[in-house]
Amino acid sequence: MTSIAVEIGESRHDCHRPRPPADRPPDPARPDAGLVLASLRHTEGPEHQRRVMSGVMEAWEKAPLPAAYLARHCLAGSDGRTILNFAQWTTSEAHRIFAADPRNQQTLGDAVQALYSADPPGRYAPHRRTGRSSGAAHFFVAETGRRLLALAGYEDQPAGAALHFRPFRGLVRPER
Repeated sequence: MTSIAVEIGESRHDCHRPRPPADRPPDPARPDAGLVLASLRHTEGPEHQRRVMSGVMEAWEKAPLPAAYLARHCLAGSDGRTILNFAQWTTSEAHRIFAADPRNQQTLGDAVQALYSADPPGRYAPHRRTGRSSGAAHFFVAETGRRLLALAGYEDQPAGAALHFRPFRGLVRPER
């Protein structure tokens, strides 16, 4: 899978995290992921898009992350401006504890806010996966029950898609 189409209808630190190849997309079917955080961000253009994605990933790569953290990916939109941030955690509660810690708010929050103005991401739970001849679709339901996130993977750019995403960089903890 080289392209993704998107529709948006107490911590133990373990810093050993291998980085997958830059062209490897996230695994939306990861079985140990109980929470997906997703957000779309818009930048000023291709250079700003790359600078923001690099800065976000560098901040996360430097941060001490709990065992409940599984993966984070920045995906570059085909329009040269849009970024899809996609993160996976074991549970919603584990992420809430991490996000509530003032040290994490200061280090990660300040680093990201310096790059762009960010609202909290959407919080989604895995729902189901469907297979198709052209790829697989993964569905996530928002914790509020009011939104649906659908990720569909394709070998090539989907025909007629207004916007698709290619992997930029990821930070993944191996499955246990």
